[in-house]
Amino acid sequence: MKKILLSGLLLAAVTVAKAQNAEVENAEKMVMLKQLDKAKESIDKAVVHPKTTTLPHTYMVKVQVYTAIANDTSRHNLDYDPIQIASESLKKAKELDVKKSISEEDLKNASFNLYAAGYNKGLGAYNKEDFKTALKYFKFASEMNPSDTSLYLNTGIVAEKINDKESEEAAFTKLADMNYDKEPYIYKALYDIKKNKGDKEGAKAILEKGRSIFPTDNYLMIEELNMYLAEGKSDVIVDKLNKAIAADPSNKTLQFTLGVTYENLKKPDEAAAAYKKALEIDPNYFDANYNLGALYFNQAADIIKKANMLPTNKVKEYDVEKQKFLKKAGEATPYLEKAYAINPKDRNVLISLKEIYSRTGAKDKYAKIDAELKALGE
Repeated sequence: MKKILLSGLLLAAVTVAKAQNAEVENAEKMVMLKQLDKAKESIDKAVVHPKTTTLPHTYMVKVQVYTAIANDTSRHNLDYDPIQIASESLKKAKELDVKKSISEEDLKNASFNLYAAGYNKGLGAYNKEDFKTALKYFKFASEMNPSDTSLYLNTGIVAEKINDKESEEAAFTKLADMNYDKEPYIYKALYDIKKNKGDKEGAKAILEKGRSIFPTDNYLMIEELNMYLAEGKSDVIVDKLNKAIAADPSNKTLQFTLGVTYENLKKPDEAAAAYKKALEIDPNYFDANYNLGALYFNQAADIIKKANMLPTNKVKEYDVEKQKFLKKAGEATPYLEKAYAINPKDRNVLISLKEIYSRTGAKDKYAKIDAELKALGE
């Protein structure tokens, strides 16, 4: 009887073990057949059975099952988070795998699938304007794939939408630490966050980093200028630019930046000279052509504005001012026309040219530009 009992116990034990291994195998099979409820039922049984609860493979299958559930867009309002369960199962599988029976490739694939599921969940929530949920899953996905810069960008943007400054700063700081060079906005946001927190040194450091990566970004340029102006150091930024130009005299961007700086310092002659140097390096440089044309155009506009304020009996004085206007408008025109030739769809260029042609009586040119503006939806 002992032998029969022992045999029975052994047989039962083997049978039970096989039954539970069968649950793991069945879960894998049901996932492949997309019968996820049955897959979940089988794997949930397997992870609590004594014979399979300590097997790394059991939890790898659980990762597979719950990741598939997470990716099933037809499932709504679940009373559990499949991504969280899959993530915890992956950690458990790694803890149990002391013999390294799980291949590195399988671990990598499981991590990638979880990352993709988290990313898709975040994107789906974002499209529904559920920004709190989107933030949760973008953060999770970035933990699974720390090298994906798009996730840090998404995380920061979503965090900003719900005014989660801590998460926004953390995400954008990750990008800044990676010298992210695709979007200057992250440096603007970090600068504002640090400035508003009273972290002057941190704000200055991130602004300088942003400026080094995006030297022509107007916002960063102006903020740096304002920072030095507030410190009474307007000469610092000009000095920095001149030193950079001395080291790299053929750099049109540096000359252009110097022009913008002088313009913000209300030094139009110096600004014009810098823009012209940029154009000597590259005559087809749109930004320099436009800025120089706009500089002269604004000066012309100021002249005619003052002329229009003269009393009606000041005819001679008005005529003198009008001639000054025409001369200055004539200086602006070739640069704006060059900018137009480079980018005929730029609205600011078209508006400036329309105004000049209107005031200088160039009717045919005015009609052409006016039609193009209307075509753009003025």
